[in-house]
Amino acid sequence: MSANPSLVRAPTGELFPAPFPEEAFVLKRTGMMLELDGVQTSSKRWSTTGVLYLSNVRLVFVADQMDPSGLSSFDIPLAYTRNDKLNQPIFGCNNLAGQVWPAVPGGGPSGSLPPHKWVVYFKEGGIGTFYPMYYTLAERAKAAFEAQQRRDSQSQQGPAQLSPGAAVNLASKAFIDPADPSTIYLTNPTDECQRLPSAPVYAANYGEDEKYQPIGIASFFGLNKTEKLAEAKQNLLEAIEPLSRGATASDEDKEEIEQLARVVEGFATSKPLANPLLNGQWELLYTTSAGILGLSKPPPFRPSGPIYQYIDAQELTARNQETAPFWNSVSAELKPLNDKKLAVQFKTFKLFNGVFSIGAPEAAKGELSITYVDEELRVSRGDKGNLFVLRQVDPQGKP
Repeated sequence: MSANPSLVRAPTGELFPAPFPEEAFVLKRTGMMLELDGVQTSSKRWSTTGVLYLSNVRLVFVADQMDPSGLSSFDIPLAYTRNDKLNQPIFGCNNLAGQVWPAVPGGGPSGSLPPHKWVVYFKEGGIGTFYPMYYTLAERAKAAFEAQQRRDSQSQQGPAQLSPGAAVNLASKAFIDPADPSTIYLTNPTDECQRLPSAPVYAANYGEDEKYQPIGIASFFGLNKTEKLAEAKQNLLEAIEPLSRGATASDEDKEEIEQLARVVEGFATSKPLANPLLNGQWELLYTTSAGILGLSKPPPFRPSGPIYQYIDAQELTARNQETAPFWNSVSAELKPLNDKKLAVQFKTFKLFNGVFSIGAPEAAKGELSITYVDEELRVSRGDKGNLFVLRQVDPQGKP
């Protein structure tokens, strides 16, 4: 089910679909209405108003109000659409109707699940800007998907999906219909750090109770910004709590934490390295780094006590400190690369609570991006793609 795709809060403050890798959003249309069948609402249908977004990959509808089932947004992958048709009735508003295969195991054009029927109604204004862009992007996505299927079965070459750059170029040359109130994007309105690192994650349907799992900030309707941030942090911390810092996290757990962390990152300030709250002693609550978790070691040799990180952004020094069972640590020097990213050069490893000291080789280095920080919580990302979530222990702690 392409339900409740992950949303982030753009710098403008609006809810916006978190872009996939190689995805460029080119258009937004407000004042829209969606009718959709085959969903797990009480009526098995969904009729709602909201905002429609178009990218080189998909249509995304974000509702003004969440359905009691928890359904609040929906993806229509362009490559999965069929029988899509523009209708221009004499009486009534323009509408675009079609079918789309569910983006789940067993779905898709080769799957056994039936497609959804959908209609989007243009309640306000014309379609002279929207429809030509939709048609071009949808036809190219379908052609690319069919070509990929041929390549998979016959090792043939075929056209690629319209690239983000080409999609933006299409937007820049789009015909502007004065009667069409669509907003054209020449750059993604989200920060690059809000881009999803891998394939999309959609809300699971719980079946009998007809409830959709909330994904991203889809559960935030009706809350102010402070309340939304508090709920985002709470959702993240509650999801992390049973996972032993990530050591017991399944692939599904990791995907959920990734989405929840990106929601929190959507509230970040623009210059986290200048934030004095970055300093101090931080306890690691969760990471995807197998090395830090010691997952290659037998359980008795893995870190069992708290793991801390100390940062002094003024002196540009840091220290990572394990506790039980071995109390190993490593010191590091930091170098700002931009407003949120640090180069990290490890200097000295201390083993068994400082009994042995070993100089770190020159190759022992990396990068760390501070993607969210406040007086309680920090979210960071390493250059190898690892995610780190930490809580403040002592703001006066020194490396």
